[in-house]
Amino acid sequence: MERHHRKAKTAANAGISLSVKRGNLRTKYVTHQDSDVSNKLESNRPPLRQLLTEKENKQQAKRKEQKGQERQAKIRQGEAERAKAAAAAAVPVAGPSSLNTTVTLPASLTANYQITPELVTKKGNNYDIGDVRSDDSTDDDTRPKKSIPTWARSVNLKVALNEQANKDIDTESLFPAEVFLREPDLNEIFKIKRDRFDKRTSSAIWKTPPSNYM
Repeated sequence: MERHHRKAKTAANAGISLSVKRGNLRTKYVTHQDSDVSNKLESNRPPLRQLLTEKENKQQAKRKEQKGQERQAKIRQGEAERAKAAAAAAVPVAGPSSLNTTVTLPASLTANYQITPELVTKKGNNYDIGDVRSDDSTDDDTRPKKSIPTWARSVNLKVALNEQANKDIDTESLFPAEVFLREPDLNEIFKIKRDRFDKRTSSAIWKTPPSNYM
């Protein structure tokens, strides 16, 4: 019995030592594998000195480019100033003894473009109403305002009224009643034919001339 117990104890100790050895082997393998991975990462990573050198090279290239741009700007500014000074020196200045002389400016300093031709406008005494519809509102702010004719402006109108009041003018011959006081026909006045032109509203007095109620 005691011999059997010793054998069992020996087998148990052997199993424990075997498991310990396996654990040690696994730990060594994992540690070795981790060290290989870290060595690979370290080998792929560039050294710190190389990174600093690349950064300094980039900064130097940037500073060199900025200096080149500043140098080009100074050169262009100097050329512009020299051209301006040369143009100013080319223009002769009239002295006390040459006040009546003719000075010819160079072509670069004169306006050598074509003058815009004047627009052909309508005559001042023509107050065209052809583009106004008969049913349009007179207070429509979206439409362009028509300018007042020259003969209807304040100064000209006052002059005409003074002449009419002081002179013996036959207004009946200038404005005959058979022409200006006849019943208006809207179909003749406007090009557009509308049914409302033939109707007369209650607010209009068509059969009585204006002289009877004015």
